[in-house]
Amino acid sequence: MESLVQVVSMRDYFRLCVQHSFEDLGLGGETEIATPYLTDLLVRFAEADHVTPPGADGAPLVSVADRLAEIQRVWALDGPLFDPAREIEISRQLGDYTLFMSGFFWERVRDMAASRHYTRVGRRAYRVVAEHHRAAGSEDALVFRALSERFMRYAGVLMYMREVYVGANFAPWPHRLFARIITE
Repeated sequence: MESLVQVVSMRDYFRLCVQHSFEDLGLGGETEIATPYLTDLLVRFAEADHVTPPGADGAPLVSVADRLAEIQRVWALDGPLFDPAREIEISRQLGDYTLFMSGFFWERVRDMAASRHYTRVGRRAYRVVAEHHRAAGSEDALVFRALSERFMRYAGVLMYMREVYVGANFAPWPHRLFARIITE
């Protein structure tokens, strides 16, 4: 007897959800560059440790402010944690956190009245990472540049994915919020 339930890995599940979300939103041309990154982000953030990674002193980086303070600490010339190379790692974590929260937990970000702040900080963080990779001649620069330039669009894709494919509070299509976000 054939099983009625198909078992897939978490990575495959998120990849399919992200791809279908791009297609549903009429953004199918962007799946090649963004789907692998967004899938990886969702898989990593499925584990709580990745949402709140440890800082250089071992304390968890829980908020945007914690991550921004960590960047300042690694740049403090006279500080014990001076390590400017870590800025890229922390900036990527900051971009990932703000994108994930802006998309997957957008109600919380909205309730904190932090949507614009998260967008500004996330875009800047990804731009820092993109410029680092561009200077190093890495093809990853294209991915991070896209994440910076299309931050709200990708947050909208994550929002839509959560609402429609993950099954949290289904929002009928076309939803005004999604239509506004993907056109920005």
